[in-house]
Amino acid sequence: MKNNLTKKIILSIALTMIGTATSQSPHSPISMSSEAKAYNISESETNVNELTKYYTQRHLTFSNKWLWQKDNGTIHATLLQLSWFSHIQVFGPESWGNINQLRNKYVDIFALKDYETWRTYMLAQETFTGGVTPAAKPSDKYYKLNVTYKDKAGTFIGEYQFYTGNKPVLTLKEVDFRIRQTLIKNKKLYNGDYNKGHIKITGGSNNYTIDLSKRLKSTDANRYVKNPQTAHIEILLEKPS
Repeated sequence: MKNNLTKKIILSIALTMIGTATSQSPHSPISMSSEAKAYNISESETNVNELTKYYTQRHLTFSNKWLWQKDNGTIHATLLQLSWFSHIQVFGPESWGNINQLRNKYVDIFALKDYETWRTYMLAQETFTGGVTPAAKPSDKYYKLNVTYKDKAGTFIGEYQFYTGNKPVLTLKEVDFRIRQTLIKNKKLYNGDYNKGHIKITGGSNNYTIDLSKRLKSTDANRYVKNPQTAHIEILLEKPS
């Protein structure tokens, strides 16, 4: 019976290049807010209320920050000279491989707090997992990414923009978070109807599948979506009848 079949909505990502612009200055303001609180959940968590809280929390973005490694092997970034630092947690061989290419270089960071800010009288430290990419350059063109969703017959229903920037690569952490947050805010995900599905990223040397019934795996947090302007991204949401 048709009513017993799983209903599916396929969402595709429309990638549109817009004009050339300069990248952010190394001295551009930090998008830090005291309202950003740590909210972390297990990789195995499937409760939609917990997933909704995780994917609607405030994120932080940092441009052109110095990435370095301590003698004990931990990875850190200087967010504000001599007073504000971050510990970047890294898991998985591919994420480590990407991070190792960025040591002692300027980077951009898309961050969610794993813990509340650790403070002393003179210093503050954040803890993030992944989200680190090479710092965007003035020569990197700006582009925007839109979520375009269709019904099973391929009929256009609507679209939402979820990213504008000039990063040459994006981490799975950022793409996953921005897409889910956009869908949640527009009541297309975790709203009682669509609680599972997956994000499929192909093209542009990419081949990833992200399970929407759980949060992104920590080992995937610093894997790259390469050539994001040409990648093909599909979202399949499943709704039991």
